[in-house]
Amino acid sequence: MKYLMKSMFAGAVLSYGSLSGCFAAAGQPAEQQQPKKDRATKPPNIVFIMTDQHNAGYLGCLGRTELKTPNFDALSTQSVIFRSAYSASPVCSPSRASIFTGQYALQNGVTTNWIPLKGESMLLTNRLAGAGYYNAMIGKLHLTPIDSAHGFSYRRMCDSPYDVYDKNEVRVNDYLPWAAGEMNITPAQMAILGGGSERCGVNDSRFWLGWSWADNAHQMTTWTGNEAVSFIRGYNKEQPFFLHISFFGPHHPYKTAEPWDSMYDTAKITLPPTLGKIQPGAQKGFHADWPESMWREIIAAYSGNISSIDQQIGRITAALKEKGLWDNTLIVFTSDHGDHMGDFSQLGKGTMLESSVRVPFFIKPPGTKPAKREFPEVINLIDLYNTFLDYAGVTNGKTAGNSRSIRRLLTGESAWQNKTYSSLSSPDGRNGQVMYIKDGYKCVGFMKDGIMKVELYDRNEKNPDSHNLAENPDYATITGEMKAVLQEWLISNTKK
Repeated sequence: MKYLMKSMFAGAVLSYGSLSGCFAAAGQPAEQQQPKKDRATKPPNIVFIMTDQHNAGYLGCLGRTELKTPNFDALSTQSVIFRSAYSASPVCSPSRASIFTGQYALQNGVTTNWIPLKGESMLLTNRLAGAGYYNAMIGKLHLTPIDSAHGFSYRRMCDSPYDVYDKNEVRVNDYLPWAAGEMNITPAQMAILGGGSERCGVNDSRFWLGWSWADNAHQMTTWTGNEAVSFIRGYNKEQPFFLHISFFGPHHPYKTAEPWDSMYDTAKITLPPTLGKIQPGAQKGFHADWPESMWREIIAAYSGNISSIDQQIGRITAALKEKGLWDNTLIVFTSDHGDHMGDFSQLGKGTMLESSVRVPFFIKPPGTKPAKREFPEVINLIDLYNTFLDYAGVTNGKTAGNSRSIRRLLTGESAWQNKTYSSLSSPDGRNGQVMYIKDGYKCVGFMKDGIMKVELYDRNEKNPDSHNLAENPDYATITGEMKAVLQEWLISNTKK
């Protein structure tokens, strides 16, 4: 198998500039003539683009200037950027479930991965379908059960390329049989290749870094872009669409394929300022023993992964413009949660550190080209539920009480409170982590058998998780007030 893969991928390295437009989508309807009816009179199409485990600072336009992300950067110039966007839970499924239900994890029951939603009657997709939208899903959805439609009429799925954690993820999967057929191996063999690094264990750097097991034409990122472009080009229905495009990357394993894996010079990588430092709270680094060279290799691979996604963003936006859909399309880009990426010598997610719980967030409203703006207000991914319904013109029926329409903030139609919550806990809220943000402060509660111990951080610090203020008598009042609010929030969200 090793020889087969090596021989198949020989000579597959291409330059960044030569890649765009050279991949043909497989098994999709041919593009049809766009209806002549004026689309501007319709409710807007909605394109919801999500990455997975994307550190909030890792784009060129967000300050990581060494990163080559020209297409994300171009999108940002026509968007509103939120620098204080937070996940409702810093793990994949709970975060995604909160978006599609408008409920926090303790309300919808999805407190960790692979837990079924309590009910689907209030799913965002069902609400949009009731308003006349055609719902399409491409890529990683990560809602359980995986074989449920979850309100989507069109699905091209790939939650993961392996069955390490959930056997159904290779059974309900459109990517694996396509890629395996193209590469002349079986889907089962493809899944073994895709899950190789996941079997190494979290203490092994290979678990995070991984290795290339498909060439660029057959990796998941390219497939997701192919499917998205094919859907856009072939769409010929009169009704507006809600298109969710969800990339697996830059989630580990960080390596993808050439040219991305070697795009960044490890010697020129900027290391996080907290690498090797001790976090003053409960979040201790668990890879503090790794040499600097390993961190440079990991960050370089992660950066290449993001550049790979960036190329597909360019293809998607070009397809919308070519189809004449750009002006009347709402585009939202975000991630389900962050990645520590060396912050306090950590990787992955699952904490309330800014590197884990904060996410990148753009919103391009429909209509004429807006000037680039940045909003400092605190928002949560849970706010997407009512935001999408608002843009879709859905005003009848029950709305999600925890979700706030960002559209109202952009137009100045409603006052905005700079506060939000996040949780990663047991279903009863008695164990785990919870977070409450109010203005410039973040209070993190650590629950053990129903007893809460809190930490307090100033979000305005340059490295905002570096000083725990909870034991400082000067902050006793704010610590006590925020702890009380957090405890009350826990009680109200775990009531049966």
